[in-house]
Amino acid sequence: MKTDQLFIKAGTRGSNLAIIQKDIICDLIRNNYSNVDFETVIVSTTGDQIKDIPISEIGQLGVFSGELCRALTNNELDIIVHSLKDLPTKLNSGTVICMIPK
Repeated sequence: MKTDQLFIKAGTRGSNLAIIQKDIICDLIRNNYSNVDFETVIVSTTGDQIKDIPISEIGQLGVFSGELCRALTNNELDIIVHSLKDLPTKLNSGTVICMIPK
């Protein structure tokens, strides 16, 4: 193993789609930076946990992204991979959307 290897904690939800999206992004990064490797961190969100109430009735923004954003802000994750359509329009200070693949 190279000594200059960079390990990145990549947060995502636990759904099959979310994991596939995370894998695609990590592969795109890895293809351009051979010294990068990823640890997948599955984060359970409010939207994942509340199954008996329609999302529109939960009454909060970011039901599928809030916990991911908090973990990123608290330095528990290095990156999160999440669908842009589910992110709040106002991001936490210091949070940057850095990759939107085709």
